[in-house]
Amino acid sequence: MYFGGNTMQKNTTDSAINKETIQKLKKFQKPEQPNILTKFIVLFLGSSSESMKQIRAALRSNNDEKISEIAHSLKSSSNYLGALTFSNYCDQLQKLAESENATPSSITEIVNHLETEYIQVVKELEEYKKDP
Repeated sequence: MYFGGNTMQKNTTDSAINKETIQKLKKFQKPEQPNILTKFIVLFLGSSSESMKQIRAALRSNNDEKISEIAHSLKSSSNYLGALTFSNYCDQLQKLAESENATPSSITEIVNHLETEYIQVVKELEEYKKDP
């Protein structure tokens, strides 16, 4: 990964999900119990899908406070599952939305990056869900 301008850019060879984080989560699995990783993934995918819709709605209504709130929540949950680039975009979005220098175009730029990364995160988490 490298940083360009105000937004973090991602190399195309990078995985959206940190494999080490996934391995650490797998260590919490108890024998004879439902798959904990799958449970975390299902919870994240359900809540994050709605959060991404809410970010777009808040962007349309210029509600920076709501954008910051949602980005903060997404930052934590995505980091927990190893979606580190996505989490970093959430952090940038949260900070920008709280900044007096925020403009609709600067927020839109980060939201666009966030949405692109989210597609990859979902794709990779769905694979982990199939083969935990």
